[in-house]
Amino acid sequence: MSLFDKLSERVGDFLGEVLLPEDIRSSHERASQAIKRQDYGAALNILDAADRMRPGVERTRHMMGLCYFYRGEFDRSVALFREAIALREEASSHFYVALALEKQRRFHDAQVHLQRAIAISGQSALEFDLHFGLGRIFLAQRRADKAIKELRKALRIWPDQSEAAVTLAEALLEREQFVEAREIMATAADKASSKHALLVTARIEEACANAGAARAAYEGVLSLDGQDASALIGAARNCLATSDHARANEYLLRALEASSGGERVDVFVLLGRVNETVANYPKALSFYQTALAADQGHLEAVLGAGRMSLLLGEVHEAAGHFAAVLSSGDGRHTREALLGLGRCRLAQEDFAGARHLLEEADQHAQLRDADVLHALGQVALGSGDAAEAVVALREALHVGGNSDRSQAIRADLHEALVRLRPRWKLPENFDNPVDVMAALVQLREHASQNPRLGRFLTPIHALIARMDAPLAIAIVGEFNAGKSTLVNAILGEEVVPMGVLPTTAHPCIMQYGPRKATRVAYHDGRSVEVGFEEATRLMKAEADQIERLDYLYPHPELRSVHFWDTPGFNALDERHEEAALWALEHGEAILWVLDANQVLSHTEFERIEALPAGNERLIVLINKIDRLGSGNKRAEQLEQLVEYVEDNAGDHLIGCFAISALEALNARKRGEQPDEASGFEAFWKFLDARFIQRSGRIKTLEVGRQLGLLVEELDGFGGEMVARFSRLGESASDIRRWITEEAGERPVARAQKEASELSDRIDFVITGVEREVAEALKPRGTWSTKMVLGEEDRAFVLELLKERLQGVLDRSRRTVQNEISVLESELAERVGPILSDLSLQNQRAMNRRLEGFYDETRLLKVLLTERVYGQLAAQARGQIDAGGVATLREIEESPEGDRARRKALLRELVPEPRLLFRQALSGWMEEFFLAATRFCDRLQRDLALLELEATYRYDFSELRRLGSDSERADS
Repeated sequence: MSLFDKLSERVGDFLGEVLLPEDIRSSHERASQAIKRQDYGAALNILDAADRMRPGVERTRHMMGLCYFYRGEFDRSVALFREAIALREEASSHFYVALALEKQRRFHDAQVHLQRAIAISGQSALEFDLHFGLGRIFLAQRRADKAIKELRKALRIWPDQSEAAVTLAEALLEREQFVEAREIMATAADKASSKHALLVTARIEEACANAGAARAAYEGVLSLDGQDASALIGAARNCLATSDHARANEYLLRALEASSGGERVDVFVLLGRVNETVANYPKALSFYQTALAADQGHLEAVLGAGRMSLLLGEVHEAAGHFAAVLSSGDGRHTREALLGLGRCRLAQEDFAGARHLLEEADQHAQLRDADVLHALGQVALGSGDAAEAVVALREALHVGGNSDRSQAIRADLHEALVRLRPRWKLPENFDNPVDVMAALVQLREHASQNPRLGRFLTPIHALIARMDAPLAIAIVGEFNAGKSTLVNAILGEEVVPMGVLPTTAHPCIMQYGPRKATRVAYHDGRSVEVGFEEATRLMKAEADQIERLDYLYPHPELRSVHFWDTPGFNALDERHEEAALWALEHGEAILWVLDANQVLSHTEFERIEALPAGNERLIVLINKIDRLGSGNKRAEQLEQLVEYVEDNAGDHLIGCFAISALEALNARKRGEQPDEASGFEAFWKFLDARFIQRSGRIKTLEVGRQLGLLVEELDGFGGEMVARFSRLGESASDIRRWITEEAGERPVARAQKEASELSDRIDFVITGVEREVAEALKPRGTWSTKMVLGEEDRAFVLELLKERLQGVLDRSRRTVQNEISVLESELAERVGPILSDLSLQNQRAMNRRLEGFYDETRLLKVLLTERVYGQLAAQARGQIDAGGVATLREIEESPEGDRARRKALLRELVPEPRLLFRQALSGWMEEFFLAATRFCDRLQRDLALLELEATYRYDFSELRRLGSDSERADS
């Protein structure tokens, strides 16, 4: 039985006039019986006759309006009910005119009549119907809050009225209170199998993303009415959500015949989505365009047309569609429009613009979206940041999506990983200078492109310079061992000063030059080129100012070999000692000159033993054998000396020769070859064969060895970075878990606790204000005259209530803000160690993240003041201003001792915090924890990006074989 049928049974309740003539009352009775029989024509004939007999009777006009209402002639019905109201105002006439106006969708006029009916009806039998009707009107006006309030009143009067329960669930659905709406529908399900109930159930399940249940409910509607357009569209929409494209298409084709106007536009949009899902992009675009031809402002159609245009390569048209959605100001579609525009910029290779739009789209999503992350990964790829691309694409893959999308994400992820690794172009072997130089150049380019490797550029450049330079043969030994004499013997003339005192006070480099000259380099940066004799003079005159001497000599061997003549190890000047040690470390071949009269002192033995790779580059020369006599006597002593050196240091050198550099020099000065007794020729042949003729090979092996050591250092550096960023990432994960634990049920529980405490404090305020009112109303003098509040008293009391209420609200707000500030501080303390363990550049980036979080929380604190507490305060002030005076008058009329009644009346002026305030505060706290979670997620992503970059970009595994190849080639 319909609501209107039930109301018609109570027609007699509305006939309250007892002073009418008998014939009129009889006519009314007969008309009432005809209305019950639904014979409205007969009833109108009777009532017309009665109206002619006695015009201006309210009951006659009311019943005539009732007849026209049931006949569906609402204009005539409204006019007659209003005539009845003009004759005598009755709640029933207001109610019926409201019903007629509701049928005509004149909701504001209907609202006015229903509110008037409620005001004059009192506790009448119409009370349920009036509140139910007003709830429906508010819902139709999209004023769900007011609708919920009226519908709850109606259900308190008639709890089992299922249609009112369904309407309440519908209003709760509009307010996105899905859980309560579901609960109401569950209790009303056995009594609410109507089409309306099924539609509401379908909408609730669809809002809860339960596509299967929503589809079943829509199909339930279709079992009752197979041509219901909204049910066909809803069923198709949820078939699409469950990937049943064929069934969705079937429902939509049926909906085309059953729908019109806006519903028909929705059908075309869904047909576009069906074809988009099966990759029929031209047909999908056609359907979206058809929808737009009917309704240019249909945003889903605009978005669909934008997506299809972009996929079909019409980037400009697509950008226009997405921009139109953004300019509409509809926040529901902002994220998708930003995503679309970002993809348009990506297609145009405007990577900076694309990144800006996509990051804004990411901010608008409550949960990270695979499409946005995929697009961000493509932007990073396009702009050359493979590490950032890998992070975004991995997260996109984790977020998930359909198989086609996942396949595309995996393809881009593979490309990003390939780009992230260094692209070495290395030869099979490193046994020639060209190969080693190529490896060094590649390593230099890689280091120069990665700021974190900046400190390795200097040794890389040094190795490159070393490859380009001639072979360096260092001549070392204690002073007066004959080092300078050896150099002169090699050159064939006395170039370097010689003497019994330490004459080589500076490093001297013998190198090729077109003419004989000496380049004197000073500590202050000056250099002069002079003859050998002048150089000798300057060495004595300006010894403290000279840093180094380069002897230029047109000797063919010096094109590929440089000789370093160094100060003695036991020189008095510490700088000379340092120069000798440096030559010992960096020389590619070493000639260690010993005095035959003092062979291999303990200090020299220790130095030879500590020399790296001595068995590859060290030749020991026992000099000054001319002082040992001649003939057999010399030979016997030389054999003993060589045997002594080889026995004590043989494992650390490649050769030991006994020579007389002085005899060799004198012979060469005479233009003769040194004789065999000087030992010089044997030494020179060995040096030439082992080093000079193989200078390129030796340099390749030595630089290759040094490069291998450098690669080991680089590899260690990369591994250390990976370990550090991994450790920091774990710390960030700990912070994320802490935030998650802190969030947990905290927003709901904390908001409930604060609302409860706030309610208690408001009750305390009410008690205090009631005491002020009671004091003001206390009788004065001996007469028990009932007191009333004056206008000033009422204003004072109401202002006092506002002030004290604002005080407790401010106190509550400060408590919540202080609690949040403590959480902010703890978060900063936990993040601090992570920041301190990063480079300055990375610290700045992370600090910007932290500042962004603080910006968000500052805004949230403003919203806490303005929206959460401000809304409650504004609502309270509004209620106090609107009903305060009336409440105080009611208090004046209440019994003097009934303080509970007075408190209750005052309490009604203040909103209950446990309702909307609790929800608002809980939502606000959820927003705070969401902001903190977003910060933690970004922190984790940043550290994951750094770890990933270190893992791939600083992978030198392919270069590790440099050292081993050099060792194998040498052997």
